[in-house]
Amino acid sequence: MRFKKQKFLGFFCNIVIVINLLTFTSTSLLVFDMELKHIKNDHIYGKNDFSSTLSSSSNVISKHILPGGISTTEIFTLKIALGTPEQYFDVIYDTRGYHLWLTSEEFQGCVNCKIFDFTKSSTFQKTDFRRTIKHDDYSILGFEVSDKINILDKKFRFDWFLADYVNLRLNDADGVIGFARNFTPVEGNSFVSTKFSMLDALFNQNIIEKQVFSQVFTDADHTKAKFYIGEYPEFFSDSSNYSVCNVIKSEHFLAKTTLKNLWTCRLSYILIGDAKSDDFDNISHKLNSRAVFDSVSNFISAPYEVLEIIQTSFNIFEHCIIEFDTDTGVESILCPKEFDVSLAPEMSIIFNGFAYTIPSSKLFREFIVNGQKRLAFVINFSKQLDYWIIGQYFMRNFNMLFDKDRNVIGFNGEKEYIRDFSKFTTDDDFYLSEHLSIIILSAIIALFIIGSITFMCVFYMKRKRDQLAKNQRRKSSKTGIINESGNYHRLQ
Repeated sequence: MRFKKQKFLGFFCNIVIVINLLTFTSTSLLVFDMELKHIKNDHIYGKNDFSSTLSSSSNVISKHILPGGISTTEIFTLKIALGTPEQYFDVIYDTRGYHLWLTSEEFQGCVNCKIFDFTKSSTFQKTDFRRTIKHDDYSILGFEVSDKINILDKKFRFDWFLADYVNLRLNDADGVIGFARNFTPVEGNSFVSTKFSMLDALFNQNIIEKQVFSQVFTDADHTKAKFYIGEYPEFFSDSSNYSVCNVIKSEHFLAKTTLKNLWTCRLSYILIGDAKSDDFDNISHKLNSRAVFDSVSNFISAPYEVLEIIQTSFNIFEHCIIEFDTDTGVESILCPKEFDVSLAPEMSIIFNGFAYTIPSSKLFREFIVNGQKRLAFVINFSKQLDYWIIGQYFMRNFNMLFDKDRNVIGFNGEKEYIRDFSKFTTDDDFYLSEHLSIIILSAIIALFIIGSITFMCVFYMKRKRDQLAKNQRRKSSKTGIINESGNYHRLQ
C-alpha cells in the first residue's frame, strides 16, 4: 500500500514538472522593431524647456542634456496601437519615464506628430480626473484615460494620459512610453500607481512571465535595433560574454531619493587607456559614484569634477574648446571637424567590477554647430550633477538588458570591450551594508525562533518530568510508602 502511494506521488510530481516546463516554454517574447529617428533639438525641446533638467531624475522625456548650440540628436521609437479601431503611434522608449502619454487635439506643441482621436475609439474611457504630472523642469496637463492597447496582437485595457498641454515641443514622435524600474510618487502626483506601468501591466495580464526588456542591435553600425519584452534573448543567457551590474537599492548611497526606483548602478572607476593591458593602477580613476541609464539621452553626463580628469588624461584637446551652455549649466568639449579621433585613447567605465569600453572612434560625434560641422566629445559635465547619466552613446556600444525581477542590468557585446576587473575593485563592499543588514535581521529572527522552540521544549520537558514525578508519588502513596504530602510511612 505504501509503495503504491509513493508511486502515485512520483507520477503526480512528474505531471506537475511537465506542466511547469510547458508553461515556461510557452512564455511570450514580445519583439518590436526600434526606429532610430534623427530630430532637431529645438523642435523636440524649446530652449527654455530644460532649464532645470540636470536636477531632474524622474522625468518622462525632457532629460536630454545636450551641448549648447548642437541642433540635431537621435531617439529610438516603438510603434504601438491604441483604440478600437486601432490608431498607430510612434512613441519614444524611455527607461527613466514611467507613463505612457499621447497628445490630444488641444495640444499646441506638436510638430509632425500624430494626435490621438478619442472620438473614433469605441473602447475609450475618460475619467473626470484632470491631472498635472509634475516634474522638476516641466509638467504634463491632461486627463487620466483608459483604452484598449494592442501589443503585438496582445490586447488589454491600459491606463495612460491624454495630454492637452506639455511645456515642451515634440517633432516626429507622438508621445512617450516609460519603462522605469518603479515609480516614486511626488507631491501632486500621489495618485499614480502601478496600473500606469507598461511592464507591470503586461506581467499582470499574464502576457509576459518575466519583467525584463532589452534593446538589441541588428547591424554593425548599431543604428537598427529590436526591443524585446518578457524574456532574455537567447544569446544573453548563453553567451560567455554576458555580464551584469546590480541595480542600486542601498539607501545610504542614493543621496537623491528619486534615483531609488530608476535603473541605477554603481560606477566605481573610469579607465582611460588600453583596458586590455591590465595596467589598472596607471589608467584608473576612482569615482565611487552612481549612474542612471537613460534611453532618451544621447550623451553621457558626468559631475563637473570629472572634466579635469578627462582633460589631464586625454591631453589632446589643445585645438578644442570648452563651451558652457547657460540654459543647461553644461560644459562640453567641441573640436574642429579635422580633429583626428584616432589620437584619443579608449575609455572604459566600470560597473560592479566589469569594465565596458567605448572605442576612441565612438568618443566623438559629428554635429552641426552654428552652421559648421564640429566634433563633440560624448561626455559633458555639470556642476548640478552628483551622479552620472548614461545615454545612448554609451548604451549603443552594447546590447542592453533590464531585469526588474533580478534587479540587474545586463550587457552583451564584443569580447574586447567587456573585461572583468573585479580583482582590482572592492565593489562587493558597496552592497555589504545592505546584505549585512539582511543577514543580521535573518540571524535575529532565526535566533528568536530557535530560542522560542528551545524554551517551549524545556518548558514541555520540565512539565512532563513534574507530571511523572507527581504520578509516581500518587502511585507510591497507595503502597503506604509515601503519602500525597510527601511524608513517609513504614509498612506494618
